Amino acid sequence: MPNAEVYHKNKEKLKKQEADRYVRDRERILARNKAWNSANPESIKQSGDKYNEAHPERRLEIGRKSQKNRKQRNYESVMLGQAKGRAKRAGLEFNIDITDIIIPEFCPVFSSIALCKTNAKSFHNSPSLDRLIPSLGYVKGNVRVISHKANAMKQNATWQEIMKLAEWVKSEVERSPL
Repeated sequence: MPNAEVYHKNKEKLKKQEADRYVRDRERILARNKAWNSANPESIKQSGDKYNEAHPERRLEIGRKSQKNRKQRNYESVMLGQAKGRAKRAGLEFNIDITDIIIPEFCPVFSSIALCKTNAKSFHNSPSLDRLIPSLGYVKGNVRVISHKANAMKQNATWQEIMKLAEWVKSEVERSPL
């Protein structure tokens, strides 16, 4: 037990020494850890699997919280990553970066809708990345952030198609006896 007593007596000093050593040797430590991780992927997987088996409810809770927190902390980054995935799947051009995603306080289409960046799922007031000309893809100058409601209404329609739809709806409402 003398070692435990010495440790507890000098706990703060030892923690400080360890922190200093890490700062001093950070690059070497990270390189060593990376090399070990590359050489031992099965050990890492087994360790994770063992933890997940022992704590299934904790693992799900952590996953849900981290996904929600990530989306709340950096909504623009999440939108960028999702757009990149959609572009890749659809074979569209993609050259935007995080600076191209500017989330306004209110939807530019429906000014009464305040955009909410805390939604875990898409709602009518969630920010949504719109391609002005869908066939061009996610390229600089072709993307805007509007509400999910406005983007769902727009879908892949051209402005001419949207105008035609609006004219039709207007004429139907005017002709309707209701």
